[in-house]
Amino acid sequence: MIINQVSRVHAEKMNLNPIVSILHRKFRNISVESHLNSYEVRQNQLNIYHFGGLYCLLVFFKFKAIKAHSYNVVVFHGTDLHRFNKDLSVINRLKSYLNYLSNIVLIQYSDYTYLVSDSLMPYVPKLMLKKVKILNLGVDLESLQDIHRASSSKSLAFVNNNNRGVKNYPLAKRFVDTHNLKINVLMGLNQKEFFAQLGSSYGLIVTSFQEGSPNVLKEALALGLAIITVDVGDCKSNISRFGGTLIDYNGDIVQEFMASEKYSLEYLSIDNTISQILNDFNVFIDNGYAI
Repeated sequence: MIINQVSRVHAEKMNLNPIVSILHRKFRNISVESHLNSYEVRQNQLNIYHFGGLYCLLVFFKFKAIKAHSYNVVVFHGTDLHRFNKDLSVINRLKSYLNYLSNIVLIQYSDYTYLVSDSLMPYVPKLMLKKVKILNLGVDLESLQDIHRASSSKSLAFVNNNNRGVKNYPLAKRFVDTHNLKINVLMGLNQKEFFAQLGSSYGLIVTSFQEGSPNVLKEALALGLAIITVDVGDCKSNISRFGGTLIDYNGDIVQEFMASEKYSLEYLSIDNTISQILNDFNVFIDNGYAI
């Protein structure tokens, strides 16, 4: 099997989202031939387009024009699909609109599409939902075992990696001020610096207006941090399994969850994601779609 991970955003290129690089490395660890942003298409290659957008659509059309047959699967991680944007600049709004249109075309013409949370379903046209699957997107638990924990009893980590206002910093700041805590804004860091900062925090606060399945929440759970989150994406379902505090958009505490004995941290492993991608592709091939 040959897999090509297509994405403008990965750890080897910029400090925004390492998930593509982790998947690439994990596939190689189990002897699956994986490439990162390769523009060569090989017979029966599986192209996985992460985050969608105009870039992925252009690569998609490039591969479609090549005679060698390949399969195409899109993965939407959250903000790439729901278009939430409080940035009023014309350029950013136009970019958001073009990327959304590109995503609709990708869903229509790809073999199938992954969403990392069922909370993203409303953003997919109803006629296209039959081509959509939910991907259990995990984190690399092995690498997290090496993160040094030096907890600060006063510091909550807050991840802010975009300029669209989606992360809702004002609510996070209001919450920590109300509860006599400190906020540690994590942005512009490489992976080593990011985990050093996250590991030294008492907890993580998520106040976003929109999310899919935020990796940082699962990483924080694996590190044993306290979690404070609004009901966004799959955050509530994760703290209902592993414990945490649910707040509303006024900053008031809604519910406290205790960790359930039914779930171990292995539930959050990226290995489950790898298995699902391989199994889903095999089912797709077995159903008679192979050429």
